[in-house]
Amino acid sequence: IQPQQAARMMAYNPQGVLTGKVAAYSTAFLERKIADKLNYNPLLTNKASEDFIKFVEDSGMMAAVDKQNLVRGSLMDAAESSSRIGKMAKAPVNFLRKIGFDIGEMANTLGHLAAVYDKYVSQGKNLADPAVRTEAYSVTRAISYDMNFAGDMPYNQTTPSLLLQFMQVPH
Repeated sequence: IQPQQAARMMAYNPQGVLTGKVAAYSTAFLERKIADKLNYNPLLTNKASEDFIKFVEDSGMMAAVDKQNLVRGSLMDAAESSSRIGKMAKAPVNFLRKIGFDIGEMANTLGHLAAVYDKYVSQGKNLADPAVRTEAYSVTRAISYDMNFAGDMPYNQTTPSLLLQFMQVPH
């Protein structure tokens, strides 16, 4: 799924990808996050990267990655017990999800946000306008297959989700 999302993002803004702007925005965001953790001033800060960092943070999409619907399932449901055994079973599942899915999905989400941001800036759109910003977030979700609770298909919230969990992608 994630390689397909990346291909859609590249098709959405090939110029931003080929010129390196998408990578530069993503790098600026990552550098800021690392700098914040290590308490140092990032080297690559400028007005454009600061605006992009605010754009990403205001979206809430990075924080929502661990709420992905496609990584839920019977294993997680079984592990969501309040018993001690349930809590012990939940830890490895959460760890594997974080390293196996969350990091990739965060990178994908960041790339999508950078591609949309770059395209909107290149077109001269005012991302300070809440309506334009909301549209940009909507486009970001759309080109990344809208994999959040809001974009969930009805069959992902019912018993058929056991069999149809990944059908949302082709659907």
